[in-house]
Amino acid sequence: MALPAVPSAAVAAAVVDDAPAADSAAAEGTAQQQQSAPPSEEDLDSRAERMVGEINKHLPKDVKVFDIIRTTNTFDARKG
Repeated sequence: MALPAVPSAAVAAAVVDDAPAADSAAAEGTAQQQQSAPPSEEDLDSRAERMVGEINKHLPKDVKVFDIIRTTNTFDARKG
């Protein structure tokens, strides 16, 4: 049985941010740090693994996210 394609926006909507809000000064400092050096591949892989786990916690048992893959802006899941 083939599963229907799900647009990326629908999957992204399943992510829930439970982190407490940071004050504006800390947020600005974090934004400046992120702009100065891009994250390493290991950091991105680690974040993706954590996100997969968090998304799967909120999904029914018969639905599962296996991986998160970075794509280009022109990617369209409906076109293979």
